[in-house]
Amino acid sequence: MATSQCVSPDIEMTIAQCLNSLERGIGPSQVKDGFPVELLRASVETTPNTTTIDQSFMDNTSARVDMVIIGCWWMTREIELATTKAHHLWTEPSNNTALWTLPVQKNDPEGGCISRPHRCCCQSNMEALCPFHAAVRHRTRLDKAFPEDQWDRQSLPLFPNS
Repeated sequence: MATSQCVSPDIEMTIAQCLNSLERGIGPSQVKDGFPVELLRASVETTPNTTTIDQSFMDNTSARVDMVIIGCWWMTREIELATTKAHHLWTEPSNNTALWTLPVQKNDPEGGCISRPHRCCCQSNMEALCPFHAAVRHRTRLDKAFPEDQWDRQSLPLFPNS
């Protein structure tokens, strides 16, 4: 048997405010737009032409595709792509590994905290979305456009003009 009790008006108002607050916060879950990276496979130039590379090479579609591939493998945000310096990404051909020095915390966009490696994922054929080969292609373009003896790698952006 249920008994009813009188509740003061200020308690009723507090309960109503709490219920309204809960209902506002519940709502449907927001679905994030997905990006099917696999669609980039057709746009990758596995052997890019580096004879005509200049300092505006990031205007080239193949360079931008490699930037997206690299960014996806290391799960970076726009701020990390924009603030990363050239010396933060390097490759070690002896073991087919690409390494990127990234911040440990998301609120430290300058990085310099931890190096995250990705190995070559190619099997018998060159895989267009391979992180190692995307990094090699990008570093080749970067080194051709900005020769190391003329540019300070500590201050050169990894993705210039992007």
